[in-house]
Amino acid sequence: MSAAQGFLFFLLLLGLAATGLRLVSRTAPTVPYPVLLAAGGILIGLVPGLRLPPIGPDLILVAFVPGLVFEASLSVDLDEMWRRLVPIGLLAVVGVFVTVGIIGVLTHYAL
Repeated sequence: MSAAQGFLFFLLLLGLAATGLRLVSRTAPTVPYPVLLAAGGILIGLVPGLRLPPIGPDLILVAFVPGLVFEASLSVDLDEMWRRLVPIGLLAVVGVFVTVGIIGVLTHYAL
């Protein structure tokens, strides 16, 4: 099994575990779903001898970011976004340039 196949199988198992935990959280509503996910992740990490596949940044960009962006696009309120277009634009454009400038100055003086 290649590394990519191992990673996809691992994602499938994680998805099944997350689905099972979601069903548990519906039957026991006193425990929030994110708490169950965190506990499940800790339990998976404590399994002795479990070799987790290596996850590089390129694999995260390909596997997780598109799904997160797609889910966010489905849940965005377009009317609210249009009402807040100026602050969003300022943060998206001016904020990026200010951040790049600050990092550039700090890097220049640190190196």
